[in-house]
Amino acid sequence: MKNNAIKILSLLIVLCTVAGLCSCGKNPEDEDVKTTNRPITVSTDITKKVQTTDENVVAVAPEGEENILKYFNGSLKRFRGSAYDFVKKDTCTLTSCSTGSLNSESGATDSYRAALKNALGDMMGVSSLESTYFAGDDVSGVFAIKELAAENISEMSASAEGNKVTVEFSIKKNSADGFDAVSLLTNDYMTVEGLNGKISQYDASSTGATVKVSNVKLKAVIDYSTRNFVSVEISFNTSFYIGSLKLAYVSGGPVNASTKTTIKYTDFKEN
Repeated sequence: MKNNAIKILSLLIVLCTVAGLCSCGKNPEDEDVKTTNRPITVSTDITKKVQTTDENVVAVAPEGEENILKYFNGSLKRFRGSAYDFVKKDTCTLTSCSTGSLNSESGATDSYRAALKNALGDMMGVSSLESTYFAGDDVSGVFAIKELAAENISEMSASAEGNKVTVEFSIKKNSADGFDAVSLLTNDYMTVEGLNGKISQYDASSTGATVKVSNVKLKAVIDYSTRNFVSVEISFNTSFYIGSLKLAYVSGGPVNASTKTTIKYTDFKEN
């Protein structure tokens, strides 16, 4: 009887995983972010703003923490004050997953274990999504990087190559869950509320869930001539703990898992 229940559960998890992929691993609070993804309207005005990049200019990297921060924040202000098209790619991968007693249920098959792992990955935001945004779109929730200050940074560096300057920051966390650090850079991170919301989509329930973020980093490549962003990359790790997870006819745990998230902005075009 229990073996049949395991088979039924495997099928239910697969069906729920397919349905869950539609959410792309976002937190519920991110669902109100919209983009028109509309074509750019070309102005017929004879006066047009032309963005130029002098490939012959040799970039010089800023020196010292104060100058590095000023350099990055200056490009951030330029981005906020102008209109750009850009591409955003979110990638979240499952780097470890231990399911405790759920993995050793009597009659558990390899397909059941694989389906369980896929379902847990979906609950924890595992996904890959690429979106294009155009000048005029409301991207306040999409490109949510805040100006940085010395007290936000544990390490920073700057380097130059050709006509590009690269600045890198390790963000200091001052809270146990690390949300204070990651929220300086993005709204796209998983919380306990977000995790429980994803779990509920599987008609499942949990107890003792915790979520913690660590190793928050930012890397920006900046055009030395225009001070425009060439690319911006945010990365961080998330660890999950679920004391007990109940799925249909099976319950158990604990579940320990971790993910690696990378958010990359590219193809900036000023309009």
